[in-house]
Amino acid sequence: MLNIPLFNTSFAIPAASPDIPPVTLCPSNVPLVLLPVRLETRFFTLQSGVTELRVRIYPDKIHLDSHQPELTTDERTSGAQYWQQDWSAGSDQTARADAWRMLADRFGAPRAAWIARTLTPTNLAQRSLTVEPVFPTLPPVAPGGEDVWRTAPQARLMPDRWTAIVHSGGKSRGVTSYARSPSAPIRNARRSTPPPKPRLPRATLWPSTLA
Repeated sequence: MLNIPLFNTSFAIPAASPDIPPVTLCPSNVPLVLLPVRLETRFFTLQSGVTELRVRIYPDKIHLDSHQPELTTDERTSGAQYWQQDWSAGSDQTARADAWRMLADRFGAPRAAWIARTLTPTNLAQRSLTVEPVFPTLPPVAPGGEDVWRTAPQARLMPDRWTAIVHSGGKSRGVTSYARSPSAPIRNARRSTPPPKPRLPRATLWPSTLA
């Protein structure tokens, strides 16, 4: 029963071509995670009359890093208030949970956790009702540091490069039906949106061009 195909198809995996350089894969003993991406394609007619297929690859949300390490003045104030309430609550778990809920409701749980972590008192090991919390000294808020959106989200954990494979007719016909086109090397982190204050007009072309 295992030798019976699940479905019939005319599609055939293209055979390896000596004209295409081999691609080195990662070792089999290294964990490999495949994260989703979105593809967009468009045909362009060049001046020579040749039609060229261009592919744009959009990282999925799981690739994006929009974390802002620096705290705003409001976040610093609310974070200090949270720790004051949590500290004075002592062993009262209900009061401690209420203090956390107020911070999380204001900034969202992920950001609240970062605020609490950044402002963790330096004398946490001496915590008691008779000792006041001592907060770490943070650098002054930088110019523009009060804005919620200070830097564009970065697409991280990207591969070294993309490889587009095209085959025609669902059958292997040698080089004519199998083409592999590697992309240029990918930088470690790329903006996934224009910057907060883009310089026009180049930034306005970002969502519409397909290179």
